[in-house]
Amino acid sequence: MRLRSLPRSSLDALVVVRIEATKGGKTRTVYPPLSLIDRTLAYAREERAVIVRRAKLRHADYAEPDAVFLTEAGRGISARRVGAMFAAAAGTAGVTASFHALRHTFATAMLRFLQRRAQDEPELNPLLTLQVVLGHADLSTTAIYLRVLATDLTLVESSVDELYGALLQ
Repeated sequence: MRLRSLPRSSLDALVVVRIEATKGGKTRTVYPPLSLIDRTLAYAREERAVIVRRAKLRHADYAEPDAVFLTEAGRGISARRVGAMFAAAAGTAGVTASFHALRHTFATAMLRFLQRRAQDEPELNPLLTLQVVLGHADLSTTAIYLRVLATDLTLVESSVDELYGALLQ
């Protein structure tokens, strides 16, 4: 993520951040929570600024990178390093996780949310909205999440039936 892609404040109701270097070289749009934007801006203003000042003191020819997150030496943290940090955190937490799984979880939760909203707003098409949010060129890619929800709901229904069945016997 580039420093210039961060919004200047989180005062808007919806913050849009464009990520330039993504899978397939596409530009992606993400919608982070306002609290995350606030924390990231605070990091850039405070901690990142200290790192840059130190790097400039150590190296007269230091050129500040556009990366949001920096190492203690003042270099941008690579995508590979972020992946390693994420894997280490997941391991420490004792969970299996990946960035793709996080995206999938977001997409499924967003689709559920949009489906609930569509009950009050009939003009809202949850799947088309999700397609735009995820940046999918083809609607069939987004439709995969419908199958996941259907499977998930079937599992919930069967679990509830089994639970109540056991209680009623």
